[in-house]
Amino acid sequence: MNHLNPASRRSFLTFGLLLGAIALLGVTMGARAADAADQKDQPGRGKFMSFKDGTLTLKGNYGVLAWHNVTEKTQVLR
Repeated sequence: MNHLNPASRRSFLTFGLLLGAIALLGVTMGARAADAADQKDQPGRGKFMSFKDGTLTLKGNYGVLAWHNVTEKTQVLR
């Protein structure tokens, strides 16, 4: 790093910290989705997070919502 001036070093460090924060956020959201209780037959609404292996995960206003064993024939409202 002898060729970088101090301003470039700060930018490089800031960019690295930003990438680390984004990675941590991604891991945290994944952990929250795994810890979400099954909603079973209860309704809920939120932003789509993921659908994997029959588990639908939404980000609700007050936390993460998850429905397990969702099939293609499950009725949903849009």
